[in-house]
Amino acid sequence: MKEPAHKKSKLCIDSDDTQEITTDSQNEKTDIKSDDNEFIKTTEHDKDKTSFDDSDFSDLGKIVTGAIKLNTMSSAEKISHIQNQPLPDDVAKLKAGRAQTTNTGELKKTLSFQSSWMNQFSWLTFSKLLNGGLCKFCVMFPQSDVQHQNTFVTQPFTAYKKALGKTSALLKHQNSEHHKSAKSVYHTTKMTSEVPSSSLPYKLNQQNQAQYQHNIKLLEKIVDAIILCGKQNILLRGHRDDTTSDSSNKGNFLAILQLLAKHDEQLWSHLQKAKKNALYTSKTIQNEVIQLIGNHITGKILKSLQGRGFYSIIPDEVTDNYANKEVLVLCLRFLDTREHPAIIKEEFLDFANIGRTTGEAIADKLIEILRLLAIPIENMRGQAYDGAAAMASEKRGCQGRIKSLNQLALYTHCRGHVLNLSIASACKLPLVRNMIDVLNSVFIFFDSFPKRQGFLEIIIENDGSVDFSRKKLVGLCKTRWVERHICFDVFYTMYKFVIKCLLHILNQNLDESTSEDWSWDKQTKVTAQGLLASMTSFSMLITFVFVRYVLDTIKPLTLKLQKRDIFTASKLIEEHVDRIKKFVER
Repeated sequence: MKEPAHKKSKLCIDSDDTQEITTDSQNEKTDIKSDDNEFIKTTEHDKDKTSFDDSDFSDLGKIVTGAIKLNTMSSAEKISHIQNQPLPDDVAKLKAGRAQTTNTGELKKTLSFQSSWMNQFSWLTFSKLLNGGLCKFCVMFPQSDVQHQNTFVTQPFTAYKKALGKTSALLKHQNSEHHKSAKSVYHTTKMTSEVPSSSLPYKLNQQNQAQYQHNIKLLEKIVDAIILCGKQNILLRGHRDDTTSDSSNKGNFLAILQLLAKHDEQLWSHLQKAKKNALYTSKTIQNEVIQLIGNHITGKILKSLQGRGFYSIIPDEVTDNYANKEVLVLCLRFLDTREHPAIIKEEFLDFANIGRTTGEAIADKLIEILRLLAIPIENMRGQAYDGAAAMASEKRGCQGRIKSLNQLALYTHCRGHVLNLSIASACKLPLVRNMIDVLNSVFIFFDSFPKRQGFLEIIIENDGSVDFSRKKLVGLCKTRWVERHICFDVFYTMYKFVIKCLLHILNQNLDESTSEDWSWDKQTKVTAQGLLASMTSFSMLITFVFVRYVLDTIKPLTLKLQKRDIFTASKLIEEHVDRIKKFVER
């Protein structure tokens, strides 16, 4: 039964989808197409009825038309747009729709967007800009398979007569896969924003952080073992430090790690269960860690020097007997103004292998190191070397070549080295040289033969007159003459025991305390007789006492020079010269 013509229905189904609309009140014509993929144009009469204040809402039509770029919006902004859509009651105030006419052109019925659809389909919203329905989820979170599903997504839904029924466009869109995917993305994004700890990226990040902290703790223990070996001057590995080696002793570094693992379950599990390419104990890793530590130390030194003004270089070359190579060592002397008060520092900076020890080769290597570390040569104000021609020559020496680049880099002969050379020159006197030869011969006589050394120790132990803990003589320092005062002090203290020991070797029955049978070969007795004669001669004794006194006097001066206390050292020089003069005069 048909409804009365005067009663308007909310949904009118007309067989003719395309009509020419004529309204008596407006007298204007508009061609309207109801195709699902076309926008619907409303008359001026309809526009007046659809006007409402939407300033409080986010019109998704701006997203569809490109007025607002979706790729510039954050997840939180997308969710805010979805939540800020008009409610069904707001849409109910609209009279949005289009007019339907009869074949004669008379106005028949008007189709409009129904707010009740929004109650039934929570994803549906109305766009005033496009005058049609849109899917909140699909517009804000479009899926890749949406190219054939433009309605509700890239174009508004305006075919209102197809909203419900057997061919319901609303149901069709709701059941589509791209809509379900978009809805799922929305709920996941919303939950992530509200509860970040529930998101998959957050959980993966937490898992990565836990693994990162675990690896850091393991690496700290491995690095600590390497630092320990470096500080204690312990070799890290030997020829047995190899994964293919069957030896139970694979080097100091791995032995230290095994010891630590006994008291650290985490480290033990790592060494036992980790993959071979993830143990971080190979020689490659060891060398890399050593290099990183060296770079860190160098960086701290350069940070102290950077922007602080001028500096001086203190290089020297030495032969590496193990590698059989010449090694150039470089130290810097500078004023560290970061300390309060500012202090003078001398820091080891680098060492490098050099093929030749000529002045040119040494100068080239020094310049190369300074430029590599970005230390400006023009800020150099001093260069200190020993007195060798390769270093000190003004024309072909190292100092001359560097001075040609910077005239302000003044050369200074190392004062400690000058003092050492002065003592060495004084010791070339026959009396001093002979006395030193006697001391060296006595040291070799006991040190090279365990039996003689043992006999000397028994002599010292059986002498109850003094509680003397030292029982071995000390050899002469081969390079630093000032350090020979230690040898002189020990020899002075043990002098009477050495004499007594030599007498016992020459005459076994000299003392009852050595009644034990000590048989000595002829060569030992002959050597002992010669040493006894030399040690008891007047010239040797007076020379020994004088040289010992001079070295004891100069020792504090040497320490001051090593500690860079120039002013105090200068005063000590004058005092020591006066003391020696007075001693000679007496």
